[in-house]
Amino acid sequence: MSDYSYVMVIDNGASSVKVGYAGEGAPRILMPNCVGKGKKDKKTFVGDQLFECPEYFMTRPHERGVLVDWDAQHAVWQRMFSKHYLSAPDPSSCGIMLTEPPMNPTAVRIETNEVIFEEYGFSRSCVMNGPSLVPLAFNHRVKFPSKSAADNPCGLVVDCGFSFTHAVPMYQSKKKAFPKYTKKIFCPGVKKKK
Repeated sequence: MSDYSYVMVIDNGASSVKVGYAGEGAPRILMPNCVGKGKKDKKTFVGDQLFECPEYFMTRPHERGVLVDWDAQHAVWQRMFSKHYLSAPDPSSCGIMLTEPPMNPTAVRIETNEVIFEEYGFSRSCVMNGPSLVPLAFNHRVKFPSKSAADNPCGLVVDCGFSFTHAVPMYQSKKKAFPKYTKKIFCPGVKKKK
């Protein structure tokens, strides 16, 4: 196995968590990022277990795109990292790459790193906002019709999430995002069921 296969990649969204390993084409796990309690029996259901419960009160770890309920997030991550889902290598020999929203509060990033290293024991981490990763993947996969199109240094990444939408201007795709000009619009990209 090559070295990059031991980097776990987690897109920890407000609605769902996607998990896989670097170099794989698709996530291995897609799980709702929520915790619920049954209305009748008060039993706790985590992530995809909610599909087993007909009526429940649900809590999400994120509010308006910011991680605020660490207990709920721990429960989801514990289920996700369990042997039932992920036959993960020992975290001390595995790196982790975790996405965060643009303009994520510094306090949340610090807490996230503490949890990654102290609770789960990962040997290394990289926490990046999702839109800054798009040009890397795009440049890697897209065949441009002309050299001038491939050399275009500018772009705009529109990230439609569960709680809001971000518009992130990019320059020299791999090198620079402009946080100062990033716009956060409180218009979710997920259609809510009636």
